[in-house]
Amino acid sequence: KVAAVEVVTPDAPVKKAPAKRVAKKVAAVEVVTPDAPVKKAPAKRVAKKVAVPTAPAVLAPLVEAVESRRPVKRDRSPVNGEDDFRSFVRYHRPGSRVTAEVHSFTSHGALVHVTLRSGAVIECYAPTSGLADPAPARARDVLRRGEHHAFTLVSVDLDRRTAEVSLV
Repeated sequence: KVAAVEVVTPDAPVKKAPAKRVAKKVAAVEVVTPDAPVKKAPAKRVAKKVAVPTAPAVLAPLVEAVESRRPVKRDRSPVNGEDDFRSFVRYHRPGSRVTAEVHSFTSHGALVHVTLRSGAVIECYAPTSGLADPAPARARDVLRRGEHHAFTLVSVDLDRRTAEVSLV
């Protein structure tokens, strides 16, 4: 076999290799010469310490600003009237049964109204954990507004004048 040989003469045009369409990645190389200045790393940002005067007149606005950012305590006012709740607690002990009407729903339970003999209404809370086993996702899955159900009195909060009940 004879290999093909291409003869190039000075007058003949030179053939170039076809150009590639894919760009090649080239790593950046930094040449350091002995005469070149050395680059320093950027300085770290450090908070400067400033002396704060401690006079009470100067600190008072700062204290007010800090206190204003604190969360406001929710108003924990009593839910039911004092006399009506006393009579409710007198006749109903934890563990006793009460009949109540479903009044409204919350994100985690329902509010029910217990009507006393005097005609007074006591608002009680029925959490979803006390409505079924396992607890339903919503109280609306078990109860309907306006329905009357038998509940068991679970606990009484004398400070807030409210009671917690569970479905029998």
